[in-house]
Formats: sequence, C-alpha cells, structure tokens
Amino acid sequence: MDDRTENDKATESTPEATADDVAFARLQAADPAVGVDPNLPALYAAVSDRTGVAVAAPGDELAARRARRAPRWLQVAAVVAGVAVIGGGSYAYGLSSAPETVTAAPPISLDGAGAARDEAAPEAASMAGGGVAMNDSSKLMYPWWGGRTVFTASGLSTEGGSGDAWGFDAAGAWSQEAAAAAAAALGVSGQPRLEYGTWTVGPNDGSGASVSLSPDGLASLSYYDPTRDPWNCVRSAPDEIVEPDTGEAAEGSVGVPEPAIVDPPADCTSSATAPTGDAAIAEAKDALSSVGVDPAGYQFTAATDPGSPQVTNVSASQVLDGQQTGVTANVTLVADGVQSLYAPMAPLVALGSYDVVSPTEAVERLGDPRFGASGGGDVMPLAAEGMRADDSVSSEPTEPTVPATPTAGSPLAWPVQEVTLVSARLGVALTTLPTGASVLVPTYELADADGVTWSVIAVVDDQLDFSAVG
Repeated sequence: MDDRTENDKATESTPEATADDVAFARLQAADPAVGVDPNLPALYAAVSDRTGVAVAAPGDELAARRARRAPRWLQVAAVVAGVAVIGGGSYAYGLSSAPETVTAAPPISLDGAGAARDEAAPEAASMAGGGVAMNDSSKLMYPWWGGRTVFTASGLSTEGGSGDAWGFDAAGAWSQEAAAAAAAALGVSGQPRLEYGTWTVGPNDGSGASVSLSPDGLASLSYYDPTRDPWNCVRSAPDEIVEPDTGEAAEGSVGVPEPAIVDPPADCTSSATAPTGDAAIAEAKDALSSVGVDPAGYQFTAATDPGSPQVTNVSASQVLDGQQTGVTANVTLVADGVQSLYAPMAPLVALGSYDVVSPTEAVERLGDPRFGASGGGDVMPLAAEGMRADDSVSSEPTEPTVPATPTAGSPLAWPVQEVTLVSARLGVALTTLPTGASVLVPTYELADADGVTWSVIAVVDDQLDFSAVG
C-alpha cells in the first residue's frame, strides 16, 4: 500500500525538491542539535508536563512508516523547532559538550517588549526570540488570553544614571571586496556577484562551497560546503522518472510509476570524527579570524552528538562589558575542516553615553504602551491555567468542556495580574532601527521574586525619537 499523501507525491517528484534540500541543509548546519535522535517518550512527557495537555507518541503505522522514511535532518529539525516553541532546549537530547566557557551574563532581549521570561529556562526564551517561556505560574498564562498586568516596584532605586550604546558598521563591512576576501580565506573560488541584493561567491545550486554576504544590520556572512556535509546524502526521489514499457496502458490511466524512495549509498557519510572540545574551539577561532572576525570579543562552546561524532558545532556569543549582547556566530566542523560558518562581519561602533531612567521608572514603563506589552505576548498558548491535565501521557481523548452560559447581571471577568518587581539589571539589548541598522541600547531587565523577568529600554524619553515610521 502507498502511504504517501498527494502532497508527498507532488513534493517528491518536483525538481524544486533538490533546491529545497540545499536550503534546508543550510538551516541544518546552524542547528546545535544536528544529527541527534530525540528521546521521544521523554519529549512527549515533558510537553505534557509543561503544557498540561495530554500528549502521546503517535502509534499508527502510517505515521511510523513516514517517520522512518523521513530524512534524518528533517526529523531533528522538526523536533527542535517544536521544542523551541514549547519552551525546551535543543540540548535536552544529551549532546556531549565541552566544559562551559560562556561565563558572561545572559543577553537581554527587547523582542516582544514587556513579555515575561523565566530565568529557569533562559535557553528556551532565547530560542523563542525572547518571548515568554513556559512556566507553571499563571502569571505567564494570563497575557496570552488578553489579560492585563499591573507592575509594581519594590525596593528598587529611584535614581537614574547613564549607559553606553553601540552600533554596527554594516555599511563599512558589506562590499564586493569583503565578500571576495572572505571567499578566498575559506577556499571558495569565483568572483563575487550580486544576487537578490546579496554578494555571493561560488555556485548557487548546491554543487560546491559558496559564500554570501547579506546587507542586513550585522553584515551577516554565511559559508556552506555541501561536499563536506556528512548528512547531505539524504534519501530522496530519483532525478528522473522513466516510463516503463509495459505495453498498452488501461484506458484513462497514466503509465508513469510513482517515484521510489532511493536510499543513499553506504559510503555516503564519512566515519572520520570531527575535532571536539578545546581543539574544535581553536579551529573555529582560526576560521573566524581568517574572515576578519576578532574571536577575542566572543565566548565559545563546542558540542558534539555522541551518536554523530562526524560533526561538531561551535557556538560563539559576543560579549560586551561582561554581558552577552545577543549577537552570535556559529562554525560547524568536520574531520577535514569547516563545513559551514555564520558570522556577523560588522564591527562595533561606539555611539556614546545615554541618560537612563531609574529602575523604578523602568517598572512604570512596562505599563506604558510605548514601551511595554499592549495586550499579550506573541506566542500562541498551548494550555491555560485551569485546563491543565495530570502528568500522565495518555492517548485517551479528553471530554470537551463547554463554557458555562454567563449569568445576567453578574460581574464580567476582566483579569488583572499584579506583579511586584524586586531587582533590576542594567545592560544592553540588541534591537533594529527603522532603517534596518542594528544597535545595542541601554536596557533594564527587571525580575520578580520568582526570577521571572521583563525587559524595557532604559534610555530617557528626551533621547528617543518617537516619530511614526512612514
């Protein structure tokens, strides 16, 4: 029996699938959980525990067969994406990491300003773009359902101060010459050409290594070598479909067979192990230095999946005055060198000192629509307080509950959550100006007694331009 949907068949038989594989391979190269087989029972149990929704592993044979057929990188990417939304971390699968070398304070995020973040799960908040991390506390549930939050300062200073701001010189880093120099350093042959606004060197069809320099606020450099990708030979449909000579076809039928799934050759992946730990970090630093990025401004970690020792992922976090800025670089290593690299090429530029409000005023800003959240976070809820199930994982359907009919004259529910903030940390947060320029601005991270944090820009009103865009 053919267990594919019509969409599966269409996708497998179109020539665009080959180009899509290249794009997905680029995404895979930056995934810190690349090559990992997830512990599905533990994952489903964790999802149920965090969301209150009973989730069971799929048990039907159709889903199982599709899962077995799916390319390995696609399975991992899908699970990692799901965990990022739910609030877990990609390292929950048991990666073998070098000793932690990132000692700087965590980054402060202004994405979804006014949204809460649980300090117990900083990795999850970072992966979700600085949004709300799942937590048992109802205070993290109410904003999703249109609730209101009132913030109160307790024991915080009423004195203002100053903080430095920084920009990134993307205009000075983005050029044809810069793309050519990076390509030469990484061993990519060819002349830079402008494609869709990006300087590109090397083939764009996935047949060989390529480099691209993007005109964004960080002048982002990307390098990818498909010939060094241990997982590049994923199972796929054949490039051509040959109609068999079976004689006369039945009336109204099409004599073209469905494309078969082709397994990669046995020697597709290399068994050579990638460098690990300090050796991997040293090689990643050399690679970044070769393209003009000073590794002294970053702190590094290396991670290798014990089940896929052919690949080591090195992550670099930019550090400024003892705090991570939120700017990162990434190098993927294999036995014979760098397989992929991402790095911001724009150097930091000092923008001077700005006056900042006091921590107490910062708390007040969380209730100001110009700075704080104006009616909820930007992550869809998976469960609400009062809808939580028990901790068991069950495939039994739950009985739906119909909301009770409101009673005439009864008070209308208008939930307001009260939060008391007891500590403040002044640092910088990465944000993008309407021009597209990236800047690090003085920002407060405010925390309640449980360690749940909210962030808000700290610069005084007089030094902010509130003009509407357009």
